[in-house]
Amino acid sequence: MKKMKIPSMNEVIETEPVLDLYTFQQLLFPLDEESQKVIINQIKLDLCSILNDIIEASEDDNPQILHAIFHRAKTISGTFGFQRLYKKTEQLCDGFTQDKMKQTKDLHKWLNDNIYLALSELKQVEIKDEKPDD
Repeated sequence: MKKMKIPSMNEVIETEPVLDLYTFQQLLFPLDEESQKVIINQIKLDLCSILNDIIEASEDDNPQILHAIFHRAKTISGTFGFQRLYKKTEQLCDGFTQDKMKQTKDLHKWLNDNIYLALSELKQVEIKDEKPDD
């Protein structure tokens, strides 16, 4: 009898959608078109800022600041439906240690790629003045 391979947390994360469009649209729907644009632009700024802050904090070897940045990324990604980014930052926030900080240097490419994927998904979002289908 073959043993089933249990996927690692990283393999599970990679199966998550970059953006849960339903969640995102539910948050934007009550807003007028101009407010939707403001929110989307702010998310873009926040994601870019997080990426830059992660790089700077890693270079400075400051685990407290890095943990706060991961928590900020987790909050933003969870609120707006960026599932893959949320799951990874949740994993990074749990049990954060000095050793994990050293590992984050290896995660720069992953974080960079997935933040850019999130930004790319935002470009695909259509601003609508009507309720999304349930």
